[in-house]
Amino acid sequence: MSLSNSLTSLNRASSMSDSIFSVDIDDNLKSTFKNIPQMTNEELIESIEKCKNLIADSEEMSIERKWLIRKLVELRFHQVQKTAKIPEKIVSELSVNSHDFRPQKGAPSKRTFCDFCTNCIWIFQQCFTCIHCFYNAHAKCIKHVNRLCAHVTVCEKGQPEIRICPEIGLSLQLYRCAECRLPLMNKQFYLEPRKCHYSGLYFCKTCHWNNYSIVPANIVHNWDFEQRPVSRIALQEINLFYERPVIKLEQINPKLFVFIAKLGTVKTKRLQLIEMKRYLDVCKFALKEKLVDKTIGKRRYLVEGIDFYSIYDLVCVENVSMFDYLSGIIGIFKNHIMNCEICHGHGYICEYCGDKTPIFPFNDGIYKCENCNNCFHRQCITGVRRECSKCIRLKEKKNLTNENKTVENS
Repeated sequence: MSLSNSLTSLNRASSMSDSIFSVDIDDNLKSTFKNIPQMTNEELIESIEKCKNLIADSEEMSIERKWLIRKLVELRFHQVQKTAKIPEKIVSELSVNSHDFRPQKGAPSKRTFCDFCTNCIWIFQQCFTCIHCFYNAHAKCIKHVNRLCAHVTVCEKGQPEIRICPEIGLSLQLYRCAECRLPLMNKQFYLEPRKCHYSGLYFCKTCHWNNYSIVPANIVHNWDFEQRPVSRIALQEINLFYERPVIKLEQINPKLFVFIAKLGTVKTKRLQLIEMKRYLDVCKFALKEKLVDKTIGKRRYLVEGIDFYSIYDLVCVENVSMFDYLSGIIGIFKNHIMNCEICHGHGYICEYCGDKTPIFPFNDGIYKCENCNNCFHRQCITGVRRECSKCIRLKEKKNLTNENKTVENS
């Protein structure tokens, strides 16, 4: 790997500094690793060893350990920067508070505002954008950015906030903005606090621009897609979670599948696709054509299980586009299975009616045995007898084997 690529990779993983939980970190500990960019190479080496020892002594999975690990990465990154010869083009790549800022090329397609000072970034000014969370800033504002990159928060949380507006109140926030800690109430002035309907916290007007967004918790619990005011950091977090399949909807709220008919239909479609994929996974023609990858792409999770949904999936379920999308995939898969000699040869024959036409578990009106996976026409097995004929044969064979062993032993 070239020096440029190595430093770029380090740049992305570096500067893991104070998180949104930094208020819980001891002030003495903060002062120990203050002004890291100004440290000499010898001071960096000494601080790295000290940070390693503190990590070893800290409690596992604690906020303090996470904070120290970020500091260790930042220390090592700055040590590499001081010892390596950095190409000139790396100078334009800046890392602050886990943000990886890159200068925008050309004029912006729409009016852009700085997330730090809230002022407009004009065409003649250089605009820097974080490649992870799309935080925009003036060149002069970058060094003052105190908001942790939403990408780090998303990776740590694993899933969006699923509690409906978990408000804690201004008193527990000490009447300060949840992000910049600006006093919202004072004897001399009063700043109207703005409530974020995603996190339940209160912010000042600099950190909360009255952006409107759907709230995942409202969708999961109430199937409510109404847009509500959210803070800037919450908006960035929701946007990063938007296409990530991390919501176990049926586990969180199973009643939704009872009351929302569209969800039940989508679940049935996904079960059909799972059955179809089993045929395509053992078909050499489908594997050669990469049929599954070309048809589904990044949304492969839709055919690998029925547990996970993304926010985008739930929006598509509400506007019925998900039904059309899954129906189209089912049509492509079914067309291959019915016209492929290998896949078609793996079909089942109903043992009760004697019909020689192959049947498949993803067809309508088909009963699939949970024990042996044998398939029958639902009308046949419910009309003649309820027990699977293949299971009966397997049971009889097992009993006969046991009897023969008993005779031999006697």
